[in-house]
Amino acid sequence: DCVLKDNLARLAPVIERELRACALRCERRAALAQLARQTRDLAERVKELTCLYAVSGLTQQSGLPLEELFEKTLGHLVRAYQWPEHVGVRIVHGPTTRQTPGFRLTEWRQEADLVMDGSAIGSITVCYLEAPPAPAGGIFLAEEQLMLEAVAQRISDNIADRRLRAALAESERNFRAAFDRAPIGIMHSSLDSRILHVNPR
Repeated sequence: DCVLKDNLARLAPVIERELRACALRCERRAALAQLARQTRDLAERVKELTCLYAVSGLTQQSGLPLEELFEKTLGHLVRAYQWPEHVGVRIVHGPTTRQTPGFRLTEWRQEADLVMDGSAIGSITVCYLEAPPAPAGGIFLAEEQLMLEAVAQRISDNIADRRLRAALAESERNFRAAFDRAPIGIMHSSLDSRILHVNPR
């Protein structure tokens, strides 16, 4: 009986050490798993911000044709998603449609409207062409939808700016035509009385 009690007394500290070591190992595994998740999340945020930065840069290029803006935006959007190898993108605006090769509508999709003056003038659709290895949180991230809406807003603003510049140019042409064809002489001067234009009359 004394021998048994002595062995138990020596066994208790060993058990305690093993329990502490086990707890530390569990904490370490949990910390590593959390670090891996945070690293993946950070990588996704970097891709999304890179896409937004690139599209913003494209929309600031005043001489870039709208079709080329759409084409380049397709590629940036594809690369911004979790599984780009499975992604298809389509941009529609009026008669203009641009899409990635093999694009088709599937059940796995996100969409955002192109909007001007409160009305939809087009849309951007992102689809997974086949089911990706979806994590517990779902196929699409909430941040991806926010990114898509931000891209749609930038393109919408660009289209509105193009229309405004076209309207201003048309107004200038109409003014010039009316100015030149007026049946009476007209002079256009600056505030400091410098003559800027005089019609043929």
